[in-house]
Amino acid sequence: MDSEGNSTMDFIFVDEEGTKMHATVIKTNYHHFRIALPEGEWREITRFQISNDNWNNPQFMVADHTYMIILRHETVVLPIQPLSDNHFFQFSSFERVISGRHDVNYPVDFIGVISYMGKLSPPVRNLEERRSLPFHLRSLSNTELYCIAYEDLAAQLYQAWKDNASEPLICVLSEWRVARSNRECFVIYRSHYFPS
Repeated sequence: MDSEGNSTMDFIFVDEEGTKMHATVIKTNYHHFRIALPEGEWREITRFQISNDNWNNPQFMVADHTYMIILRHETVVLPIQPLSDNHFFQFSSFERVISGRHDVNYPVDFIGVISYMGKLSPPVRNLEERRSLPFHLRSLSNTELYCIAYEDLAAQLYQAWKDNASEPLICVLSEWRVARSNRECFVIYRSHYFPS
């Protein structure tokens, strides 16, 4: 939600140099931009607003850039050829996160091997429930993080785990959140729910 209480959809835009910037769109334009801006695709965007009023609520901060992009009804989105084949991951060490040196206000990227897969919760019966899947991710130094995936990603990850049960499953977690509870650290995928 924005500062006026309107529902929003948030993105992280990355340019060809790897600069990440928060972008948002209000609910009335969800469906248009959800289709026009598929994840991982390059797009040219014009007629948008720039604001230096990046979110004050840490729960909604998605990039540490001073400015944010606001997509409006008149914003134009055109497909373009890729300007880079880099995924611009900024992997954090597990030790940095566990020790508390990572700023939990911003998402983080990890790479590791899934060392434990929990049970996939049953399909949801109402909008207040979210399907979830706990798992552990282990680094090369054998440090483990407790992680939770939600919604569609939970089911996709569980299926990938089942399909590769005889092989170690190397996993890249991009733009995940770190949370703390009772001195324990865990990593959460905060997927966004977009009603159809």
